[in-house]
This record gives sequence, structure tokens and C-alpha cells, in this order.
Amino acid sequence: MSAGLMGGDLVTTIDEILVVMPAHDESALIGEALDALAVARSAVDCATRVVVVLDSCSDGTERIVRARRDVEAIEVEGANVGAARAAGVVAGVAASVVPVHRIWIASTDADSQVDADWLVEQLTSARGGADV
Repeated sequence: MSAGLMGGDLVTTIDEILVVMPAHDESALIGEALDALAVARSAVDCATRVVVVLDSCSDGTERIVRARRDVEAIEVEGANVGAARAAGVVAGVAASVVPVHRIWIASTDADSQVDADWLVEQLTSARGGADV
């Protein structure tokens, strides 16, 4: 959670956006998904990080993800999108140097392409006081 009540004050300063992308055998689509996400990331005025959660992948998804310098990857063996997403959030927050209350967490799927303003819209909402 990025914006919330901390000592009675609403925290609306976002220093980092963490995008979690679970992926299970998405080699045919993940490259386009990451390209679209790169465009969305370039449109915001704060740091962004992407954690791709390689969940029981047996195709070329891992190779594609690890070839990208603009994303982080972790591996899980569960074939469960919810558990993969949760693992990505935990790993991403743990690896950040930003206080957790100043991280906005977003999630998208490895087989979809986000709009160019996807993160801009979320950041606008977060800075306006939204917390989910």
C-alpha cells in the first residue's frame, strides 16, 4: 500500500512505482507486454521497478525476461497467479530502498499490453489520496 494513514497524516508522496508481473509460459506475448510497460514507465516522474515472477515456466519466457536490463526476475514454482503476484510484491518491496509507504504497487499480466498512460493515471490517483 502506498498512500495510507501514518500517524494520522495521509501519505501521498510516491517515490517509486513497483510493477509486479506474474508470468507462466508467456514467451509469445511477454516481450510486447514489457515493451508497452516500458512506454508507460517513461511517462511518470518517479522511479519505477518491474519484478517479473517466473512461475513454473517451461518455455522461453525466462530467457526473454532475463535478456531485459530494465526488469528484475524471480522464480517460483506454484502455477498460481495469486501466489506469484504476492511473491513479487514481497520481493520487490524487500529489495527497495524506498520506505514501503512511499511505494505504489501495480500489477499487470504478462499476456497484456498496458496503455501508455496506465502508470500516469495510477500515480495521479495515488497523489490524490487513493490507496488501492
